[in-house]
Amino acid sequence: MKGDMNVELISRRVLDEARECIEKNDAMQASEKLYKASEESLKLLSAKFRLPEYEDTVKLYIISKPAMI
Repeated sequence: MKGDMNVELISRRVLDEARECIEKNDAMQASEKLYKASEESLKLLSAKFRLPEYEDTVKLYIISKPAMI
């Protein structure tokens, strides 16, 4: 799925940013980036394995998404 690829790219990008922060000895920023990368990875895994929570989120998004005119 295209959306899954976007999540994977975001996760990889944020992980690379975290590595850069670690190299700069910026522990606070690195921890925030690592947290974000783990969030994105969990989204990807949830989609891949079609967890009920993922399905519920997709349904909620579709219902709450404004109609395109």
